[in-house]
Amino acid sequence: MSDKIIFLDVETGGLSPETDALLEIGAVFVEDNNIVGEYSQLIIPSDDLKIHETALRVNKLNIEDIHCTGRFEDEVLVDFLAEANKYNMVNAKIAGWNVSFDVEFLKNLFKRCSVIYPFSYRTLDVQSIWYFYNQTIVKSSYQSLSDVSNLLCGVKTEHRAFSDALATFNIYKHMLNNSQEDRVQKQRELYLKSFKNE
Repeated sequence: MSDKIIFLDVETGGLSPETDALLEIGAVFVEDNNIVGEYSQLIIPSDDLKIHETALRVNKLNIEDIHCTGRFEDEVLVDFLAEANKYNMVNAKIAGWNVSFDVEFLKNLFKRCSVIYPFSYRTLDVQSIWYFYNQTIVKSSYQSLSDVSNLLCGVKTEHRAFSDALATFNIYKHMLNNSQEDRVQKQRELYLKSFKNE
């Protein structure tokens, strides 16, 4: 059985999934650690949802772009589900950087459109994996997605939904592929350091 994961990131008009707008969805569809598909879409929010100016600045979004190139919530939901179905990702795990934030906004989109949430309730929080990996192997002070992406993969993100979803996947893949190799290197360094201290 193959391992299917959707690496998801959203940009929002604030911090509350119930009252603030979902403005952008970015996703990377992954099967057995290989990218099989991608999704990115700006969302024109309903008038009853809030968009805070601070959130627009942080997310590097503006209302004009959203209204020019965005699509309405129900259209985005249908399109996103079609992409997930295309890659047999319905029931897949959702992964992300602080994934609970993204998942709550996604679940609220399904709820607002009166559609049953079809994805697995099992999630994969790459930020939590980073904390463990960092404490045991890397020992870096970096905590933000962009900084960690730059440290491990040599790529700074632009803090938009798709680039953050892709960065999260690349960080996950790096940690998965290099954890054993990095651990051996750290042990070697500690071993050599112990001789220098004698």
